[in-house]
Amino acid sequence: MMSEFMHQLVQRPEDILENAEERVGMYKDIMLHPLEVRKKQNNMIMHNKKLFKISCIIFFLFQFEFIVWRWAQGMLQHLPKFLNSY
Repeated sequence: MMSEFMHQLVQRPEDILENAEERVGMYKDIMLHPLEVRKKQNNMIMHNKKLFKISCIIFFLFQFEFIVWRWAQGMLQHLPKFLNSY
């Protein structure tokens, strides 16, 4: 039954194996390299964002450490007065 209608079906050029292989080759030539470049750029951007976050954390830790150090210096200045009062 199916073989009776096969000659009436429309066959597109893309359905032929050689044409399909040629179109895949064209796709690789045209699109693959730009996609790989974009992927590398995206990876670099993500890496830079991670480095930025890490540097911000380190910066804030140093600021906190400096604040604690300044507070401790102030406490040490008042410690002899406090000890002498007892």
